[in-house]
Amino acid sequence: MLGGAAAVLLASQLGCASASAPHVQDTSNVVVDHTYPRAKLVLGSKDLLGKVVIIDPKFRKTGSLTEASVSVQNLSQNTYNLEYRFEWEDDDGFEVDGGGIWTRFSLTPNLIKKIRATGPSPQATRITFTVRYPHTSS
Repeated sequence: MLGGAAAVLLASQLGCASASAPHVQDTSNVVVDHTYPRAKLVLGSKDLLGKVVIIDPKFRKTGSLTEASVSVQNLSQNTYNLEYRFEWEDDDGFEVDGGGIWTRFSLTPNLIKKIRATGPSPQATRITFTVRYPHTSS
């Protein structure tokens, strides 16, 4: 039951989105998975296709705030040093409280890492979750 992961893997094999993977969008150097209604999952580098997948977004209420959990899975035998960011949106798709911060993490071979965040306000109910290679700050 991989859902979006299967679509991302399919897109990686085909090299682009197709009728077989209608919820995966290939835009220049990133792959966006729109499979889940409350989560947009972004793989920030085509170099990660077929090696790393973002799967299983879950949501729950914690008091008046929404908590999100996403799994990042390493499908390869390599270790990756990556970074992720949660960006929160309201029910209408508007950004809530600016963009999130980039957080670095390591993903060892075949590891599934669960990553969680809590929305910054009660209006934050949807996420854009991005994983990419770290960018050096200027």
